[in-house]
Amino acid sequence: MNKVRTIDTHTHILTMETAALLSKAAPKVPVTITPTDAESAVLDVGGTVYRPFPTGGFDIACRLRDMDATGVDVHVLSVTPQTYLYNQEPTLAAVLSAIQNDQLAKHIAAHPDRFMGIATLPMQDPVRAADELKRAMTKLGLKGTMFASNIMGKNLDDPSFEPLWATAEELNAFLFIHPNNVAGADRLRSYYLQNLI
Repeated sequence: MNKVRTIDTHTHILTMETAALLSKAAPKVPVTITPTDAESAVLDVGGTVYRPFPTGGFDIACRLRDMDATGVDVHVLSVTPQTYLYNQEPTLAAVLSAIQNDQLAKHIAAHPDRFMGIATLPMQDPVRAADELKRAMTKLGLKGTMFASNIMGKNLDDPSFEPLWATAEELNAFLFIHPNNVAGADRLRSYYLQNLI
C-alpha cells in the first residue's frame, strides 16, 4: 500500500542567490536578505523592509529540516509576494519573473521528490504573463502560477487578462490567488481578515 504524501501548496521561497540575480537585473529595486539570528532575517525589496523573514524561506537545507520535523513530504514552491513587482515596467517584469521561475525549476531539479513549483508572472502585461506561463509549464515543468488578488488596482475579471486565462485553461494550469494589497483592506484589519478575504 502506498503512503499518502502530505503536500503543502502555499510555500514561498526567495534564496540569497535569487535575490542577487534580481538585484543585478533591476538595480533600482535591490533585493537583500540579511539574517538576524538562526531563525529569521530581514528582507528588503527596493527599500521596503519585511521582517521577520524565516530562515526556511531562503535556506533550502533549513527548509528540508523543517519539512521533516513537521511531517510534510512536498512543498509547492512559489515566489514571495514582495517580489511580484507589478509596479515595474513590463519588459523588466518579464525578466524578473523568468529569473525567479528558472530558480524555482533549479530547486525542484535538485530535490524532485520534495519540491514542485508554480510560476510568478508579469501580470501588468497579460500577454507577456501568458507567454511566461507557457514557458514555465512546458519548458521548466512548473504546474501553474500564483498571482496577487489585485493587479495594480485591476480586478481579475478585467478583460485585459483574457489572454492569460485562455492560456491557463489550455495548459490546465493550477492557479493560486494570493491575497496582496486586497481591495478594502482598511476595513478588513480585524482578525487578520485582510489575508483571508
